[in-house]
Amino acid sequence: MLTFSIDVNHLKEGRLNIISSALYSSSSSNLLPFLPSPPPTPDFSPDSPDQIFSWLFHPATSTGSPAPPSSAPKLLIWLNGGPACSSMDGLWLENGPFRLSGPQGSETITVNPHSWHRGDFHVVYVDQPVGTGLSFSKNSNWARNDAEINRKFYGWLVNFLNIHNYLLASSGNESVEVYFSGESHAGHYIPSMVNYILSMNKSSPFKVNVVGAAIGNGWFDPPRQYAVTEFAISKGMIGVQEGRYFDSLEVKCKENIEKGEGERKNGLVPRM
Repeated sequence: MLTFSIDVNHLKEGRLNIISSALYSSSSSNLLPFLPSPPPTPDFSPDSPDQIFSWLFHPATSTGSPAPPSSAPKLLIWLNGGPACSSMDGLWLENGPFRLSGPQGSETITVNPHSWHRGDFHVVYVDQPVGTGLSFSKNSNWARNDAEINRKFYGWLVNFLNIHNYLLASSGNESVEVYFSGESHAGHYIPSMVNYILSMNKSSPFKVNVVGAAIGNGWFDPPRQYAVTEFAISKGMIGVQEGRYFDSLEVKCKENIEKGEGERKNGLVPRM
């Protein structure tokens, strides 16, 4: 397990709280003693070849100064989509503390005054599944379905909470309030992950206290979300004749999805 910390309290544009960033094994085995044995998550040691990268930001005030410790801390998990889109996009380009400014090749780091960590939340940006962004697998053990993604993410989350145990309730067998947020394919990830976590809460002595989720521009219903021909015609992007052609491609996409063959079969998405 590799961990490191960065102190960036003296950036020109303002102050940030202490930041911790780490690579965590996606296993929960040998970590929390109250997990059932054998563990319900991937049975990897802390030296697992599968590693998930995350970057945690502690709460700050509206000016960016470290916030006083809270008696009821909260955790917000941010996920970008893709699939396989790094959550560093969210961190650097959307709602995180940092911005890259200046021309390419000579960028400087500035502070985002609207960062989501300025408030009540510990905010963690997670590169998942394994193989996304700075997360990696030494043996190409990529997740191939939702079940594998959920199991590995749950393993990472339990590991993460064990390391950052100030995010555990006083009883020690329950997390603080946990919220999810994300965009695009996270609209698929988040409901599936939350459902898995809630099911694990029923069978494990440890409870991840999921309270809520917010999804923006979510990709959660491909058959209906592919139906954009009428919108494109109404905006003058394509004509009626082109619309007929795109309608035929949408039908093929939906057929492939229903067969479980994926929407990229035969290159339909690039052609669209």
